[in-house]
Amino acid sequence: YLIITTQTLFDSLQNEIKNYAEDVHTIHGYGIYIEVVDNMTPEQIRNLIIGYKTNLCGAMFIGDLGESYFEIEDDYNKYGYRKWPCDLFFTDLDGIWTDEDENGVYDKHTGNVAPEIFLGRLSTAGLSSLGSGVELIRRQLEKSHQYWWNSSFLSADTILNYIDEDWNYMFLSNEIR
Repeated sequence: YLIITTQTLFDSLQNEIKNYAEDVHTIHGYGIYIEVVDNMTPEQIRNLIIGYKTNLCGAMFIGDLGESYFEIEDDYNKYGYRKWPCDLFFTDLDGIWTDEDENGVYDKHTGNVAPEIFLGRLSTAGLSSLGSGVELIRRQLEKSHQYWWNSSFLSADTILNYIDEDWNYMFLSNEIR
């Protein structure tokens, strides 16, 4: 499991990030790698991840890192041009990504296009009204640590389940403990 963060965040949250890494290792048994990066392009971050490919099940971006975009000229031939952030770029480590119109946005994905790893993000983009990015991430990492070690989650009979409102008729509350 690869944790990637910025130097600024690591300098401020080193203990919290290391606690998170230890929690993931203890709970899931993953070996943990921590990489501290600054001013890397999405391509450089992807290449960093590819360097760990044979030993990797997933990655976590802590901070606002590496947004790669994909575009379609005419989505479903009726919705027109579409462009969106595409985390598949970081999880499909052996696919071929190209920018045929050379505008800086990927528009073709070929080869083996299935993801090899999972990716999580802990980002504060768009949350500046709630506090500093460092403080928001600190609170979330501390909340995660408290959840794992101060809750009933450690009981084998307990699950955390999010059920979409339109599916709630399928589950009775007494069926889920």
